[in-house]
Amino acid sequence: MKKQATSSDAVVPRAEAAPGDVGTGSSSDFTPLSLEKSVYESLVAYGAPLLEWAPRCWLRLEETLPWALKLAHDNATVLRVLPLVLARYATALNGQLLQEQAHAAGQEAELGFLLELTAQLTARDELAHLARCFEDARPQEPRYFFEPRSARDRRLAELKTPAVARRWGLFLNMPEDSFSSLLAKHDPALLS
Repeated sequence: MKKQATSSDAVVPRAEAAPGDVGTGSSSDFTPLSLEKSVYESLVAYGAPLLEWAPRCWLRLEETLPWALKLAHDNATVLRVLPLVLARYATALNGQLLQEQAHAAGQEAELGFLLELTAQLTARDELAHLARCFEDARPQEPRYFFEPRSARDRRLAELKTPAVARRWGLFLNMPEDSFSSLLAKHDPALLS
């Protein structure tokens, strides 16, 4: 039976959350439903403005980010808040663990895109360097980040895809200013 992290050993108040301040849980310790909840709560603990979730740091940041990207395929708000979280903790990331978790979640190209986008928005060279570690993960054929529901959705994604996403072989109907405006609202000091 897999061990579940308990609230007594895993809760970290939002103001104190840091990559090393986590409980005993890891992404392999959770069922799919509890993994989803633990990812959302961990994101909030790391500073993501997702009001419907409590700030509980169940997972290391390097585990949270790739699994959050997996959830973001169905939740555009999650995708928009990820550069904020990533920029706040850019200097504390364990690159090897991040790569391992991105591979486990099947989100290497998506994470490369997120790292490069955040590096562009915030002038964080360490993120640009880390993004280069994922270049081999770019898909051969472009794919849609959000599954299009119609031909119109496809056309909009192809028209509004930021150049950085296109370089990573991803189409998404979310212009770059969607990300920069969220950063400007929640932490303008992060913008380059």
